[in-house]
Amino acid sequence: GSLGLQKEPARASSPAPPPVPLQATSFKEGRAVQLDCDSRSEWQRHNRRYISRVYPSGRRVDSSNPSDTTACRVWSSGVQMLALNIQTLDAAMMVNQAMFTQNGNCGYVLRPPMYPGETAERPRGVRLTLRVISAHNLPKSRDEGVLPADAHLNDEICSSRPQSTSGVISPCVEVELVGGSLSNDGSVEMCNRWTRTTAVSEDNGLNPDWDKGEGEAFSCRVWTPTHTFLKLLVYATRKSRLGGRTRTLIAYAAAPVHALRGGYRSLQLHSPVSGTTIEFGVLLLHLNFAQLTAAPELPQPSDRSYSSSARARSLRSANIGSVRNAFGSVRGSVCGA
Repeated sequence: GSLGLQKEPARASSPAPPPVPLQATSFKEGRAVQLDCDSRSEWQRHNRRYISRVYPSGRRVDSSNPSDTTACRVWSSGVQMLALNIQTLDAAMMVNQAMFTQNGNCGYVLRPPMYPGETAERPRGVRLTLRVISAHNLPKSRDEGVLPADAHLNDEICSSRPQSTSGVISPCVEVELVGGSLSNDGSVEMCNRWTRTTAVSEDNGLNPDWDKGEGEAFSCRVWTPTHTFLKLLVYATRKSRLGGRTRTLIAYAAAPVHALRGGYRSLQLHSPVSGTTIEFGVLLLHLNFAQLTAAPELPQPSDRSYSSSARARSLRSANIGSVRNAFGSVRGSVCGA
């Protein structure tokens, strides 16, 4: 190929053995993003044949993770293994948790088809219309009502943090679609993050209701439902002395868009501290999916979360300009599987 991904070895008396699919190659997050930006089709072709692993940058001394949009982009390019710092529950870990709910958090998840080339026809997008109806048994603090945390989490981070001295919170829900190609109705501009927020339900954390009257419906075109995740973030808000509002994340729910079904659905809420489920805490939604005609060409949205300076540093360190350093010698970057 033009990038040397499947280049035949030179004819010689002792030719170097070509890469085999059982070998795994490791890439830094910056290198993976840059390859996806510069040569997405070749990068996908490589990942269809060989195993790739992407790991966080060594500069993340605080055990942070790449952004959730970066994680979705890595998966959509066909990377089989994305290493994350599981001790830090952030946006990337939320979508990672949602990814593996498809198989009951056990084993592997089958990679969806990557187009072009793997399916007879281009997958169709959907227009997702979502209405947040109500929530039930919201916690007053970030860890109230959670089930026992996993063994790898430190109990010290699960200290109680009440959000209201009166014991009553005023919640709102932020609706996010993350990853893939998204657009508003009537717009041709693609993005990889789409966000809307409900009104604040004043002084009602037990069973807040956002569906008064006809309710507020949010609609978005999801062109790649197999690579897009729905995130619902529940915030406890409080009026500030300056007239605005401060808010604190107290619960969340996340799921792949293609795994959701239409109609009235309830989603289990999770703690933003430990990731474990909140006992009896759920969100009631109404979902509607309408099929869209396949778009002729979907430009890959730029990952705005990955700054240009970070890309430049990664480009210099990884030397992406050299094709052989990027792909050519897999044997030099083989890791144990």
